[in-house]
Amino acid sequence: MSTTSIEETPAIVDAPGIADATVEPAPASVPEPGVTTFRAGTLEELLPQIREQLGPDAIVVRQRDGLMGGIGGFFQQRFVEVDAKAGGPRIDVYDEEPPPAPESFAALLADAETDADPIVTAAVPPASAPAAGGPRIAVAPTDSDSRSSEPVLLDVPTAVALTLTAELTDAGMSHAFAERLIQDAEAHELPFAQDLRAAVRRALARRIPTVMPYRAGGLAVAFAGPGSTSCADALATAYKRAGRDARAVASLDRAQARLERGNTDAVVALDLPPIPSDRTELTALAERVAQLELDEVLMVLPAELDLPSARGLFERLAAFAPTGIALSLDARDARLAAGIELACTTRLPLAYVLDGAIAPADPVKLAERLLP
Repeated sequence: MSTTSIEETPAIVDAPGIADATVEPAPASVPEPGVTTFRAGTLEELLPQIREQLGPDAIVVRQRDGLMGGIGGFFQQRFVEVDAKAGGPRIDVYDEEPPPAPESFAALLADAETDADPIVTAAVPPASAPAAGGPRIAVAPTDSDSRSSEPVLLDVPTAVALTLTAELTDAGMSHAFAERLIQDAEAHELPFAQDLRAAVRRALARRIPTVMPYRAGGLAVAFAGPGSTSCADALATAYKRAGRDARAVASLDRAQARLERGNTDAVVALDLPPIPSDRTELTALAERVAQLELDEVLMVLPAELDLPSARGLFERLAAFAPTGIALSLDARDARLAAGIELACTTRLPLAYVLDGAIAPADPVKLAERLLP
């Protein structure tokens, strides 16, 4: 069943250099004289068309972010819907209702008119003062005690950065890491990218460690953590399809027996038992795994784990001296960024990604999935 959800956020203006895109205006949900509603995948796609149809002095009345399509709530696509009209000396973003009283931009436009779709207020961190010069946008003041009715002006890079920060933290990334990532992208990737979103994707892809030891011939790898069985089975299946002698085993004794056969081209994927909570048992299991002299011991990290849980799992598996991470995804993964941040901060390579099938991790594809 196809579903659509809409989330209202403060509107922003694209950074310079964004290529024009043809976007058909969507029917306005509430008729209003002179107002046209536009819908597209990103705000960057909408703004050139708004300027073309309504002129450079267009006023952005309202912006909505949401999800549409999919099956049973899965595989939905993000979209942005903007109401705009001609006129005004600059592109203003305002709420038609009296300004709310949050301490940040979290409740901007929360009371704006929408269609029958549910509304979820987006949490957006407060912005710093804009730098002098450059294009700016206006948003309504958020302090209910303020005596001034003048809008607060934000420079375009700050507004775009706020939106990207919110997307990354919604996906499970810590606010501090997201801010550092965006600062790095602005300083060192933006000169080589078409816009800040593309620059952040490049910066993230550069940070994801994927370098694994050189291997030739066979492979002996153990998977530890939630989802280890799925990863071991998927890896063995992939090699079998390529005509290799591959086997997934769930016992250390069976793994040792296969390794002692001396077949240097064989692939052994060991599914380790559940990690013991008792420290003595954990140490004994880790020592037994070390005796097998495996090529890799991989920590399996389900994407649904939040960052504190991912760090806790990493600490529990430290006794195995993991050589990399296997990231397990599914159609409902909403916290993909937690595993990516853990790899970046620990410098533990992302070895594989299980997404139905298993494949070596591709930093570029992961960054695009995180920031489509």
